[in-house]
Amino acid sequence: GYGNYSNKNNIAADTTTTIGSSPNPFHISKKKSFNLSSITSNILPLLLGLTICTLTATTIHFRRTMQQTYTQIELSKQTIQQHHKRSTQKFQLDHEKADQERADLLKNNERIKDQVAKLTLLHKEMSTKHSHKIDELNAKEIEKQAVLKKIDHMKYQLEDTKADLDKYTSMLSGKVEVEEYSKKREKALWDVVGRLESKIGRESWREAEEWFGPGPHRVEMDLEYPIVNNKDPPSTWPRTRNRIIIEMAPLDLMPHSVNLFLQQVHHGLWDGNELTANPEHIMSFGYHRASAHKGFVDRALETVSYQEYSTKYPHVQWSVGFMGRPSGPDFYINKRDNTIAHGPGGQANFDDMHNEADPCFGRVVEGVNVLNEIDKIPVDKNHGDELLYPVKIVSARVLAQRNSDSYENQGGGGGSWEGVQHGRKLNDEDKIVPLPANEMPRA
Repeated sequence: GYGNYSNKNNIAADTTTTIGSSPNPFHISKKKSFNLSSITSNILPLLLGLTICTLTATTIHFRRTMQQTYTQIELSKQTIQQHHKRSTQKFQLDHEKADQERADLLKNNERIKDQVAKLTLLHKEMSTKHSHKIDELNAKEIEKQAVLKKIDHMKYQLEDTKADLDKYTSMLSGKVEVEEYSKKREKALWDVVGRLESKIGRESWREAEEWFGPGPHRVEMDLEYPIVNNKDPPSTWPRTRNRIIIEMAPLDLMPHSVNLFLQQVHHGLWDGNELTANPEHIMSFGYHRASAHKGFVDRALETVSYQEYSTKYPHVQWSVGFMGRPSGPDFYINKRDNTIAHGPGGQANFDDMHNEADPCFGRVVEGVNVLNEIDKIPVDKNHGDELLYPVKIVSARVLAQRNSDSYENQGGGGGSWEGVQHGRKLNDEDKIVPLPANEMPRA
């Protein structure tokens, strides 16, 4: 209670007063008069105390509320910070993941570009191969048609062979008849060979006269070689150039071989070639370059058509002949008399017909001293007498004597020697020379 009084449900009597207590300020006594100042002086402190209590309670409540709010704010702040941290971490992770994905995409892009480039190159190669295969297929088809034609031709030949076999079988009943028949066939064959050789010789004779006049003919060769000095090392041997002159055999004796050699020289086929071997009996000239061989083949000037030979022009010392079977294009200079070794039947290692011989078509008339100097150059005995130091044919040209007489009255000879320009005829004329006599001297 307030002021040591009790006001419990307004039960206390209005007229009684508790002993030793103050009178109730809110009780209006009937016996006393109304005192406003007394009431005011009692109630204001109460109101002031009530206000202070209210303010204190309000302040405490507000402080508690503010404390709770501050706590909630701190919790919210921590929550926001944690959320921000998690968001930042997630953003970083997402950013790193995005960077990794971008890097992977770039790598994939580069890989795809490489694959596209490789596929493009492969497509180009496949297209090229396809074109080549198409060309090969077309070539094979052409070959197939050619083979089919050959098969048909062989069928006809087989029929002819069968007919001949039947004929020969019937002939075997008598040996004498077979021998007589073989002799007749052999004679007929050699007659054909003789006519062909005579025809080729006459055509060669005419061609040689058209290009180089009636003769005589010479070939001038410039050779480059080292001067041997046994006192000095080979690396110091000086190289020099000198010439040799080869005079051709008369056209009425060796027309085919002479014309072949003149045409080889006239087309520049011996320029740049070399002395390939130097055994004891000959000096062998040839080539080591594939392009040189191709030049002879492309112009059909690589070999003679038959083993032409004349006993009137044998392989004496310093004479010149074609080597091999068929002979050419390599030629050699005889360092000694090789009439027997290189004449008819002299080459036992060849499967000759009727004792064939190497064609002998010229003789060295100038430059024997040059050949003697070259003969001093060391050779490799273990490799076919190859020269250890090269001897080159720098150049070669045809020499002829211009004849002012007409072709109908040719005598040959006379006048100074004149070089025939490569690729041109001696007289710059396109006139066709008549064939020589039907019969030529034969060995």
